[in-house]
Amino acid sequence: MITRTLSVIIFAIALWATCFAQSSYKGLTPGKSTRADVERVLGQPTTQVSERLIEYTKDGQQVYVQYSKTSPTAVRIQVVYSPAVERESKALSAEGLPRVADTSRTNKQGALEEYFGNPRYIVLTYEADSELAVSQVGYYSRELFESLKAESGGNSITNGNSVTYMGLTAGKTTRDDIERVLGPPVRRMSPTLVEYKPRWGADQIHVQYGDGSAEAGVTRLELICSAQGFDTSRCGPWSEAIRQKYRIDMSIPDAYQKIEGKPLKVLSYFGSPLFIVHWTKYDWDGASAWAFYSKELFENVAPKRGCTGTIFGDWETNLGRMTIESVGDPILDDNGSFQQPIKGTYSKNNGTFSGSRGSLWGLGWKDNTGAGTMSIVETLGMDSLTGEWERESGSGPAKGKLVGRCAVATGGNQ
Repeated sequence: MITRTLSVIIFAIALWATCFAQSSYKGLTPGKSTRADVERVLGQPTTQVSERLIEYTKDGQQVYVQYSKTSPTAVRIQVVYSPAVERESKALSAEGLPRVADTSRTNKQGALEEYFGNPRYIVLTYEADSELAVSQVGYYSRELFESLKAESGGNSITNGNSVTYMGLTAGKTTRDDIERVLGPPVRRMSPTLVEYKPRWGADQIHVQYGDGSAEAGVTRLELICSAQGFDTSRCGPWSEAIRQKYRIDMSIPDAYQKIEGKPLKVLSYFGSPLFIVHWTKYDWDGASAWAFYSKELFENVAPKRGCTGTIFGDWETNLGRMTIESVGDPILDDNGSFQQPIKGTYSKNNGTFSGSRGSLWGLGWKDNTGAGTMSIVETLGMDSLTGEWERESGSGPAKGKLVGRCAVATGGNQ
């Protein structure tokens, strides 16, 4: 029994080491494999591009190998895919990469590059104007990866401020950065709102600046797609790719609004660490958009108090005035899903509660009478609150219902 247990432990350790080891290409590991190793696997060079950059061909595929300045050690292996491969099902799954890169940027050729650091040290390069089609996979030594990442000025995907899209980050990117990537404006809609030539699958690209100056920073990058007669096949895959890239759960936004009118407009707000707004107009054109906000602008426009259309905000309940808010950034659980910590207060008996959003009986409460567990039902666009609570300590009823309605709506200026 001991031997069997030991074998399981050894297997588990080996599996862990495999899952979290530096990535290799056909057994070749940058920073470790020598030129002799490379030519044993890839064969003789087809072209010497430069003193240290050599082209090989393996199974009809171009492979470029960069060697160290000081030794015959490979420091980069660049594999070219022709045709390009799909990001999610091919590139990420083949290398065991997470959906969200550590950093990204747009290179001088206008193509997106995504950087996946420790322990993989991989760079994905995309076809121009795409963030779905991967044209090259680069395997790097740790030293070269870290020097390249620092040199490139790549933006963190969450950046401590807002997410990066195609190397552009609201709250950090400048007008010069935008026009280097998108070219000159197509139309100036106002002193601070500018339209640029469509790309990346969008029909329109709008950029909002902090002011009208040439040095102004970007506060919002908005990509708009028109379904044109409710043709969901046109915008659906594009929108889904963005949703998956940032692991957005459309069923639990931080705020949700319906703006009545012709057409009806529905907005979903996703706060820290994303600061993204998704909206859809319900008419023949069927336009929808993903908008990437600076932290400051997002917090100015997103509903936070009163009726937010979600569990968050202010409520008049049978436990008195209740306020619910998120606490920090979502936490990635063991299943690869994000869980949002929340906390709340209610006026009756000076009550407080906290836990994880959406979890059945995931909230723990305590007040002057004792403590216990609580569940709250959440639906999109909710303006009423329902739930249950049970007592685990103290004196009073063993359990009860929670009912309420949201207080006066505030916030949301779209």
